[in-house]
Amino acid sequence: MTTEHFSSEQKILRVMRKVLASIVKDVTPQDGASLLLTERTIEDIRDIFGLISLREKELIEALGQVSITTLFIPATNLRRGLFPLTLVV
Repeated sequence: MTTEHFSSEQKILRVMRKVLASIVKDVTPQDGASLLLTERTIEDIRDIFGLISLREKELIEALGQVSITTLFIPATNLRRGLFPLTLVV
């Protein structure tokens, strides 16, 4: 596959993630209202997010790029409000 193909696929995955997140936000119940989605559908949505993330990671690795979205914040500093970011490669 070419770099252009990867770039197009990355754009498609990014848009899919945004649209799916918007749908979830739109159907999330407010103030104690009942769920509009079944538990099975919620699990399927989680699975889709996981698959999108996995493919994004594969594309980044195939291109030899470093993902700036994978950052590690040590829990020990959370209470003090210190957030040193460590790149996880």
